[in-house]
Amino acid sequence: MDKAGQPVRMAGTVLDITEQKEIAEELMASEQKYRILFETAQDAIISLERNGRRIVDCNPATEKMYGYSREELLRMDSAPFALGPQCTPSETSTWDTPQEVQIHRRSAIHRRKDGSQF
Repeated sequence: MDKAGQPVRMAGTVLDITEQKEIAEELMASEQKYRILFETAQDAIISLERNGRRIVDCNPATEKMYGYSREELLRMDSAPFALGPQCTPSETSTWDTPQEVQIHRRSAIHRRKDGSQF
């Protein structure tokens, strides 16, 4: 400021966040596609904690298949579903990805809320 209080000089920083905004928009679009797939899949999809015990998310097909509400399922661990000892994997696929995604397909007898088996 000069003696009269008028600005004489200004210092600042300019940061171009165009790329960050584009990445955020792409991520949001990807998440929306995933959510649509997850919610509309006809197969049950259950997401478990890393230790494989507690259910952290499930789709509507899971609710229909097992007869529990989503809220009930999120309070459960995965143990009550499979009957008998641990089942033997019929096919196991593990992909090393940055997200450490592991997919295991197993054959087992499962129990619905009403006690019926499938």
